[in-house]
Amino acid sequence: MPATTRIAGADAPPRAGDRILPFTRFVLAFELIVLAPPLLALALAPDDTDRWFAWTIAKPITAAFLGAAFVAALIMSFGALRAAEWRTARARLLGGSLVTSLLLVITLRDLGPMHFREGPFTARAAAWIWLVDYLVLPVLNIGAVVLQWRAGPGRPADRRPLLGWTRAVFLV
Repeated sequence: MPATTRIAGADAPPRAGDRILPFTRFVLAFELIVLAPPLLALALAPDDTDRWFAWTIAKPITAAFLGAAFVAALIMSFGALRAAEWRTARARLLGGSLVTSLLLVITLRDLGPMHFREGPFTARAAAWIWLVDYLVLPVLNIGAVVLQWRAGPGRPADRRPLLGWTRAVFLV
């Protein structure tokens, strides 16, 4: 019995409709840059959001939880950026389109808590950067998805069963 299982065609180069376009890679790389500052502010200084983040978060545990969400998004973006095929990266880009669009709506609906005019320079800068990022990111994400779909549908995702330990984790 072999130690590793090989999937037929796994080493083959992506077909034309399944390759990740340069614009999509640019969007994913841009997201890595955009995700880093709020991640650092929330994960490393959850007690100091009044100085380092776009708005003050009263409870540090809430800031830390939001920071963990940024960590997860960063890891997913990095994995999608390293992917060779669109079918591997598309879930991240579709999810990113949804999340960034919702964050834009939420931000525009309630600009009051944002540090646009008061607070230290770092907080004011974070507020303006947040607004600009979330005005731009939904457009970039949706644009990348549309361009990818126009380039070709890509191959369907592999339907491999989950590993035993993975199924056990999901049951817990």
